Amino acid sequence: LKPKTKGQKTYIDLIRRKMIVFGVGPAGTGKTLVALAVGLEAVQEKQKYRKILYLRGNTKLDEDIGFLPGTEGEKLECSRIRLLFVLAYNHESTK
Repeated sequence: LKPKTKGQKTYIDLIRRKMIVFGVGPAGTGKTLVALAVGLEAVQEKQKYRKILYLRGNTKLDEDIGFLPGTEGEKLECSRIRLLFVLAYNHESTK
């Protein structure tokens, strides 16, 4: 797992050391991607955990709902859990 910014490096280090970490920041900075990647690493490589519990709060339509292009409706229709499957597939294919 290679962070792209100093903030991501700090975030990764905190997730690895602490039981609970809150990632707060603007859309598109990699908070969800980084957290899931570190979790996946802990489950698959280190066998530290058996499961990943992925929780995401509801998003109001008047809030910013992410960096990716598309209308609000398109973003809300897209499965949020898809990111976890993409991470797992990419992780396995790089071994």
